[in-house]
Amino acid sequence: SGDCLTGMITGLLAQGIEPAHAAISAVYLHGSAGDLAADKLGRTAILPQDLLLNIGKAWLKAGWLGDSRFDFED
Repeated sequence: SGDCLTGMITGLLAQGIEPAHAAISAVYLHGSAGDLAADKLGRTAILPQDLLLNIGKAWLKAGWLGDSRFDFED
């Protein structure tokens, strides 16, 4: 799942999000995707591809619609 997290961070960076915000957001999405997968599969049966299949749902659950370059409060 570390490769998934790294890919999420670099994907957010590629969209122009500042590094600290990209890292924080990716960690949140990674955890949320894991929770969604665990709800379906149980905590002992999750594979990295299960996280990948739930990233979109985690994004929507977070309320991040449309453009990912949302405003962050410092």
